[in-house]
This record gives sequence, C-alpha cells and structure tokens, in this order.
Amino acid sequence: MIVDQTHCVLYETWNSRLQNGVWHAGSGAVFTLTSNALRPDTWTSADAAGLPILPGLVRYDEVQAGAINHAVRFTAKLTQKMHVWPARHDASSSTDPTRPPMGQRFRLKASVDISSYPLPVQVIFQAFKTYGLILADNGSNWYISGAPDARWDNDMLVAAFSTLKGSDFEAVDVSSLIVNPNLGQAIQGFTLAANPVARAIAPGQVTTYSLNLQASGGFGQAVTLTTLSPALSLTVNLLPQVITPPGQVTLVVTDTHVGLVMPGLWYSVPITATGGGIMQTTTVGLLVGGTRVYLPIIFK
Repeated sequence: MIVDQTHCVLYETWNSRLQNGVWHAGSGAVFTLTSNALRPDTWTSADAAGLPILPGLVRYDEVQAGAINHAVRFTAKLTQKMHVWPARHDASSSTDPTRPPMGQRFRLKASVDISSYPLPVQVIFQAFKTYGLILADNGSNWYISGAPDARWDNDMLVAAFSTLKGSDFEAVDVSSLIVNPNLGQAIQGFTLAANPVARAIAPGQVTTYSLNLQASGGFGQAVTLTTLSPALSLTVNLLPQVITPPGQVTLVVTDTHVGLVMPGLWYSVPITATGGGIMQTTTVGLLVGGTRVYLPIIFK
C-alpha cells in the first residue's frame, strides 16, 4: 500500500514480490482519494471485494486518540458468489445463501458489554458497534487487520478478541444509505432504538428504558430528544436531552398511582429525536398494575 500524499492517490497491490530487482504483483488497484467513486462493478483489487484495504485498517494512532471513526475490514473462510454495496467483486463459486456476500456489514450488538476490557480494546470494540465490520476478502473467520506498529500489545488484543463470538454480531442492511450505487458515499443520518420496548411495573414504581442512537455516513450533528407523558399519572424525563450519536439516553418513567390498579393500564410513550434535518421516532410500552397469573406447581 502506497499513498501519494501530493496527488491524493492510493496504490494497493496483492502478492507483491521483488524478483531480480523488479517488483511483481498478482493484482493492482488505484484509488483517487478526492473522489467517492468505486471501482467498476466486477473489478477486484488487492482485496477480493474490490475495496481499498487502507481505510479499513485499525491504526494505533486512532486507538491512542480514543476513537476509530470508520468501519473495519475483516475476512471469512466461507463466502457467497455475490457482492453487495459497496463491494464490487466476489471470490466464491458457492450460492449457499447462509454464507455472507462480499461487502456485507456486521456490527457488534449494542447489548455486548465492553466496559471491562482494557481501554485500547474498548476503542476498537466501540468502532465495531458504531461503524461495524465490512467483509472484504476470503481468509480466517472474523480476522481483523491492523496497520503494523511496534506499539501494539498483541497478547492483550488476542486475549480480548478471543472472547467475542459470531453471535455477538448482527448483519446490517445498508442499502438505504446508498446515494449512488457507483459511489462509496453514504447518506448521513442516525437511528433510534429503545431497549426494552415494553415493561410492566407495579403502581407507584419507577422504571427506565435505554434509547440507543447510532450514526451513519459520518453524521456528527447534535440530536435533541423529546417525549410526552400519555397520562397525568405518569412523569417522563430524558437524561440527557441533547446528544451527538453514537450514544445512549435514559428515559425515566415514574408512575404516581397509589394502591392497586385493576385492571392494568397500558401506556405508549412516544419519543422523537431530531437533528441535522432528520427526525426519528419510536415508542415504548408500559403496563401499570393488573393481575399476575401464576401456574400451580404440581408435585407427584
């Protein structure tokens, strides 16, 4: 990989070797860094997916700075004879739909707790959550690439990465982000999701919901969240009310009923998030009171 900083051009070759003073390579690809243009469809590169390698590498300086602001390339042993945006090429003869196509994006699930990992690992895993992984080539399963640097603590990285499982990730359909299928540019935006989507509480209790915001396409605007109480008996609060994705907001719902509530009361609490000219909405459900039905335990 060679970057011509003067002309903003990236050169990448595969199977590069020096023979009798002359460099040879199995393939070569040129990327103009001032353009979002992808390689022509069906063209490969130093990666089977036809994508540049350099932008998908984990770099030590990024980790040291505390944030990786891009997706990360990875490989898989078994892939499909198919490629999806932004990939331009595939390298398999299998049509098995259970195999991932080149270009498929995965992200580390929001429910995976990364707080106990060393700080450098947390930075990497947070990028897995925010920007995800892109399948770029055939190789070892879930193999992540980093730029060579003597400062990497390989023992720490191997120990941390070995704790993640494929089930910790989820496939993401990014087709809605396409500006033009021949461009790598993505529509900027953010998503809003509630966890859990519903709860049941006794009268007079307080409960919370996590509102997860994820950015896409380099979205970096502040987002304001608002909500309305569906009844006088409920108070609702958002902490915080303004956030720049990715991040999490806590919705606190307090019920003020005293005594039994029979039958139970069902409420839908609306949440709206606006920022950068984009609006996302969701609702959470709350059941207050009601009966709890228990099946008898029969002993023989």
